[in-house]
Amino acid sequence: MENKAINFSAERNNTSGAAGAVCQPTQWAVIEERGITFGEAVELARQQIELESFARPPMGKRCSEYRLAEALCRIIAEVIKMRPAGQIKISGEMLDAVLVKEVFAEIRADHIQHVIDIIHARGCGDTCKKIYVRSMLYNSVFELECDEQAGIDDIFL
Repeated sequence: MENKAINFSAERNNTSGAAGAVCQPTQWAVIEERGITFGEAVELARQQIELESFARPPMGKRCSEYRLAEALCRIIAEVIKMRPAGQIKISGEMLDAVLVKEVFAEIRADHIQHVIDIIHARGCGDTCKKIYVRSMLYNSVFELECDEQAGIDDIFL
């Protein structure tokens, strides 16, 4: 990212307790104004989800968590690069790109793990359609939020 270096590091809570890079929606707007390449957007997505926290697969293994997480980074990068005035199809509905970008800015490693678990459970692996996976990523933010809230409610009930 020569001459376009953007540092969006921020402390955040995650399951590992480690600090990581987070792209916030307002920061994504700055990214768009600066016109980063798709490759740079992929790198930002890798930082956002802490890709290196996923175990690298042994050579020859196709559907490892690391490779799936890497593929999910490309979908996140695609959303980063979309025009804010556009629309994106999520779960069969056309949503404003700004809204989808705001939700995707919240995605972190535990959301990626959630989507990977769903992919493995449904056995779709390499055959999942991108639009379906994009919807899973979007929905993961809300699903994990509900799961976390349910856990908190259980403690206080």
